[in-house]
Amino acid sequence: MPASSPSSRQNLLLIGGGHAHLEVFRAFHEQPPENCKITLLVDQPTAVYSGMVPGFLAGQYQEDALSFDLRKWAQAMGAQLVLGRAVGMDLDAREVELADGMRMSYDLCSWNIGSAVVGLDVPGVREFALATRPIGDFAQQAIPRLRDAIRLRGKNPLRILVVGGGAAGMEIAFCLDHRALQEHGVKPETTVLYSSHTLLPNADFPLQNAVMRQIKRRGLKFRHGQKIVALHEGEAETWNGERIPFDLCIWATGADAHLADGWIPVGPSLQVENHPEVFAVGDCAHLTYAPNTPKAGVYAVRQGPVLERNLRAMLRGHPMRLYQPQDDFLTLLNLGDGRAVGAKFGATFTGKWVMWMKDWIDRRFMRKYQTRSIR
Repeated sequence: MPASSPSSRQNLLLIGGGHAHLEVFRAFHEQPPENCKITLLVDQPTAVYSGMVPGFLAGQYQEDALSFDLRKWAQAMGAQLVLGRAVGMDLDAREVELADGMRMSYDLCSWNIGSAVVGLDVPGVREFALATRPIGDFAQQAIPRLRDAIRLRGKNPLRILVVGGGAAGMEIAFCLDHRALQEHGVKPETTVLYSSHTLLPNADFPLQNAVMRQIKRRGLKFRHGQKIVALHEGEAETWNGERIPFDLCIWATGADAHLADGWIPVGPSLQVENHPEVFAVGDCAHLTYAPNTPKAGVYAVRQGPVLERNLRAMLRGHPMRLYQPQDDFLTLLNLGDGRAVGAKFGATFTGKWVMWMKDWIDRRFMRKYQTRSIR
């Protein structure tokens, strides 16, 4: 794309309110790009910071502590806000297709729509389980569903089934287990079931081992190699015909692409090959030059400043900056009881001080991007 002339005005379409786009919003508010009309396309007027959702489930945060007001961000950076869900794009026509059949055109666009979860097409999942994505819907529904299940169980222990042994599944299991005990007064029967043969598949062995110790310490049950083939009302059916009863089922399986065409492939500049006017970041992007990069929010946060600079560079015709995913990052998992497990460079640590550190990092992130901090 050539640099903008004084008489031209580029149509920039920002799709999604994910972690990387928050940095774009902040920077564009402080220094608006020249000769650029900005449109923000989102499916919900608020976005939720996924890193604090487990703490919200445990009762450590109120809902407004982990949400971003996208209407205010659009207003702050002088953008038009459009509510709608993007489901596809026509790269040659430079158009984005919405779920209602409408199309939006662009000169330059950036995708940051996150991911869905694998297995929503498994029979019964949509009817009898609560999926962890979209994260905003999950945060709104989890506690009401938990309380309904507690009410129906009466004095009997609540049976919580969390499907998925990744970081999200483990944090949710620990935090819901704690919340249920606090609200019900009876220790729940919490089962973490995952179909792979490795707990926390993207983690090193020391962290896997540390989390397994906490599973045993807290009295959680864990099952592996138990792929679910169907959910029924109050029961999960596994591949070998076993039936596992539950009162609340959380579907926290691996990441799946929102778009029918799958992940959006991008190179080191976060641009689609042969279509440099299209950027993608966060979970919806596939880094073709680093294909084993996990789907994790820490990468989207680091991509934000690179994306913001490259969008400006594209508008001005300047060279691109390259993004290189970090080899290692600080992992912090909320245990729900005031403690957390952490890992960095192969070392692990557990305790209340780890949760304090996680809380400090999360609150600092929120202060940076919540609209109450707009000057």
